[in-house]
Amino acid sequence: MDMGIYCVELLLEVFGDPKSISLNCKKLSNEFMASGKIVAFYDEFKATLLFSKVEDISVSGEIVFKSARVNIDNCANLSNIFIVNQDGKHSYLKFNGSD
Repeated sequence: MDMGIYCVELLLEVFGDPKSISLNCKKLSNEFMASGKIVAFYDEFKATLLFSKVEDISVSGEIVFKSARVNIDNCANLSNIFIVNQDGKHSYLKFNGSD
């Protein structure tokens, strides 16, 4: 599976290995994955990863908390990261690259 690798790498880097995972995917007629959903289960929460080569997904990565969410424009190189609070206020994070 090469699709979804950037969001999986980010998930593992931030939260570590999940207790278990589930994967649902849509395949093209040639059996290649077109899109999918991974749910990673941790002790205190679950993480849902969506990925697609055929559908428009509005944000590359999103981490949702009770009081805010973190949006990541490009999971491959961690650019344009911002936090959206419950009141809708955006705070941008500066990040110097993925290394």
